[in-house]
Amino acid sequence: MMKELVLGINYFGHDSAVSLVNMDGDVLYCLTEERFSNIKHDGAFPVMSINKIIDLIKHHALGDLKYIALNHDPELYVTDKLFSYIDSCCVREQSVLLKDSILAVLPEIRVCRQDMYPLNYLQELIIRLGIHKDISKDLLRYIKWSLNRYLYTQQTLTNITAMFPQCQVIPVAHHACHAASAFFCSGYSESAIMTIDGYGEHDTVTLGVGCRVRA
Repeated sequence: MMKELVLGINYFGHDSAVSLVNMDGDVLYCLTEERFSNIKHDGAFPVMSINKIIDLIKHHALGDLKYIALNHDPELYVTDKLFSYIDSCCVREQSVLLKDSILAVLPEIRVCRQDMYPLNYLQELIIRLGIHKDISKDLLRYIKWSLNRYLYTQQTLTNITAMFPQCQVIPVAHHACHAASAFFCSGYSESAIMTIDGYGEHDTVTLGVGCRVRA
């Protein structure tokens, strides 16, 4: 029986990279896209690194790719980042109605642009809800950025699924990726974990506890 493998993809920023891990948690390979493109801190989708990993799997008969892990979760751009902002600038009744409306239109969104659905619909809703005009401009800007970021990340997940139809593609919260890479490579069985980054989907600093679960 072939060993199951996990491919981790780091994208959506700078220094795009991939890693290959087995189910025992051993890091078999880690490749950065800049090594193939010769572009320093290359942030492009790491297709050359992925192709090299696939070649290495075949050449060394390492096993079968079973899981693909992506270093962002598109849902969090809406349910965490955007909804936290809405809660901070709207009263509860306004916040609940606006968030429910965003969730309702989310499956239909293809682009979020001025004078186009759903941004024009949400703009009219903000007016009807009586949200102050001094708040509404920044609120609409935040909605536009967050929904477009959601769309971009979700489309990447869709593309990866098409590339690897035999694999389960799993979005992982960005700071959880940082925490996992630090903890599982540390050799500790238990530790406190702090992650500090510009931002993930929403967080900048996180605190957590790492604990290895033994079967």
